[in-house]
Amino acid sequence: MLDVIKEKYDLPPGTESWTLRSIATKWRNWKSELKKKYYDPELPMQVLLEKRDKRAFVEQYVKLVAQWNSEKSKERSEKNKIARNQKIMNQTTGRRSFAQVQQKLKKEKGRPPSRVELFHACFTHANGSSSGNIVAEKLVTRILDFDKDEMVE
Repeated sequence: MLDVIKEKYDLPPGTESWTLRSIATKWRNWKSELKKKYYDPELPMQVLLEKRDKRAFVEQYVKLVAQWNSEKSKERSEKNKIARNQKIMNQTTGRRSFAQVQQKLKKEKGRPPSRVELFHACFTHANGSSSGNIVAEKLVTRILDFDKDEMVE
């Protein structure tokens, strides 16, 4: 895939890794879209092939549906659904690690950030809104606890 892109575009040196990650993300997103729109495990393969997205090659789509129908795939899907439903707080740092966020805050503030400041930076969006009700509650609780600790010292 990278060779095809290099034939069509003049990539700057050092962008191969980013290009491959971008391709992988788009490929996963497209397969997810196909599954949501066109896949029904109750339908026979022939019907699935007839109603597939016309951009999907038949041979590749057959393999994809076979993968979706496999027991291993179904078990993984169920496990992931359960885990996703149990998640209550979403971090908003994207690909940046908490350590990277901590270093950035340290540079900006000229001192190491407090745990509350780090939590706020990692679980709120750029516009300042929290990533969920639980996060907002935790922030209020932690800020109040932090203020009490500051008063004691």
